[in-house]
This record gives sequence, structure tokens and C-alpha cells, in this order.
Amino acid sequence: MKTINIADSQNRNSTVVLTPKKAVARLAYATKEAEPVQSVRVVKNTLDTDFATLTKETSAEELSQLLVDGDPEIDFELFGKQIQKTNRIYLGADNEPAHGVLIEEEVFAADGELQETRAEKVIEANVNTDIPVRWTGKMLPKNKFYSKFAFVAAYQITHVDGLTYDFLYSMAKELEEKESFMLVTAGEKGDKPLVFTRNATQYRGLLEGRTQGDSYLLIMHLSNLELKALAKGEE
Repeated sequence: MKTINIADSQNRNSTVVLTPKKAVARLAYATKEAEPVQSVRVVKNTLDTDFATLTKETSAEELSQLLVDGDPEIDFELFGKQIQKTNRIYLGADNEPAHGVLIEEEVFAADGELQETRAEKVIEANVNTDIPVRWTGKMLPKNKFYSKFAFVAAYQITHVDGLTYDFLYSMAKELEEKESFMLVTAGEKGDKPLVFTRNATQYRGLLEGRTQGDSYLLIMHLSNLELKALAKGEE
């Protein structure tokens, strides 16, 4: 369960719950008999049968002929086996687990040329620290929001008790009355993008509120893409 320490327009803050909101698919896949289907993760190959391993000492064309001539059997016990939870490990050139891995960042120019190699910069999560996520005071009318930002994810902010219900309800009500999205930021100076987990994508957060009777809906829209009009003469 994700949590966030968030402040309102009066700089009152509280730690509440973040629930990811995913779009519900309008299409459903089914078999010819109209039975529902689902996607699963399965074993495709092992390190021994990986394409890179098989072509390490031969070309792809030669490999094709070797497969025809050798007619190897498929490992029916392993191939197609369903996978549940997995862990990521790093391998060395010899496909053995690597230890003491040093991760570096490569910076490329627009033409694809490597400009710089540097140590990975660690970006810590900042949405649930002692410093709350704050309102910036910058409001964007809803009718302009969709033409300015492309949002890639959304979280519903929910209360954990009666006090935080009142806190979030009043926040949603205020935003609803102004018919605007509120830009929220993190950091001691309130100038940092939102980072939900260590070294994760940095997002611009925009808060939307709606109410209906005693119910409220407080949504944090996330965007890392800003839409800009083409310059004159550009297609």
C-alpha cells in the first residue's frame, strides 16, 4: 500500500493512502467458444537455448542449418511452463551471476553519439517524507489541462480515518469549486517533481477534486510529458 504525506492550501498536512487507478479495458478476449482468456507469463527459453548463446560461435544462417540437421527435441517439461513471481539478477559475459555491479548512465546526443558516461545518480522517493507534498498555488483550468499535458498515470487519494476524511473532502471540494487542477510539488523548497520509489520516474503532479453529497474523489494525475504547439513552418 502506497502512502503520501500531502498538505492542503492552508499548509495542513496528513499521511493518507494512494491507490493506483487503471483504465478498465473496454474489449475482452475470448475463445471461439466464447470462454474468457487471460494472459500468462511462460518460459520461452533458457540461457543454454538463448539466441545470443546459440549464435556465440556461429552465424544465424549456420544455426538454421544446424537445427535442420540436428532436429533437436523441445524440453516439454520446461518450455511453456507458467511463471509466477520472479526476481531480477545481473549476469556477466559468461552468463554467471554478477557481483558488485556498478551501474552507469550513458548520455547520448540527438544524433545518437555518446556524450558522457557517469555514475548512476540516485534519486530518492519524496512523496512520503517529513516534508509534505505541497500545493503550489498554480491552478490550471480543466478545459486547458488536456491540451497542455499528457498524463501517464493516476492515483486516487483516500482517507484512513474520520479526521483525514474531513481533510481530503475539504480539499476535493475546494478544487471542484474552482474547476481547476492544482499543481503539486515535493521537496523542502517545493520545487521538486514527485518520485514515488527510489530511482523511479519523476512526475509532475496535478490534483483534481470532485464531490457528490458526502462522497469525494481526489485524484492525482501524473505527467512527464508536456504538449507544445509546433513552431510556424513545422509539419
